Amino acid sequence: MVTIRYHTTDSREIERIRPLWEKLRAFHAACLPDLRDRLGRMTFEERSDLLLRKAAGGLLWLEIAQADGGDIGCCVSTISEAKAGEIDMIYVDEAHRGEGVGMALMEHALRWLEEHRADPISLSVGVGNEGVIAFYRRFGFFPRHIVLERRVDGGRQS
Repeated sequence: MVTIRYHTTDSREIERIRPLWEKLRAFHAACLPDLRDRLGRMTFEERSDLLLRKAAGGLLWLEIAQADGGDIGCCVSTISEAKAGEIDMIYVDEAHRGEGVGMALMEHALRWLEEHRADPISLSVGVGNEGVIAFYRRFGFFPRHIVLERRVDGGRQS
């Protein structure tokens, strides 16, 4: 049996989740074909800068799941200056799915968000990844909006 440990930290260790973010980006690029080009162009530096800017004036929480001496999952949550909370990223390595790691990461993140009185608490699911909605429903998340987006990067739609 694998022992899983959870390490809670903040933005000072954000670089540590780079390998997990790369795996999540590859997963999203495979299941979200409409976003493949945009996801392929985004760097970890750009994503981490977005998270740090989002939490400026608010808070950023990071938890890393570890097993066998390596990082196997993570969750990043933020609270804006206006107290809006968000689960910004959650990822569990494919080899460790079904072991309760995602459940624990979500429970810990929600506890942190609630302790800091975040309201509302939201998360986003990309079109093509709807299978994860059942997981999020267990925690009281339900679809409330469908957001259509048109982006123009350098004169080219993406």
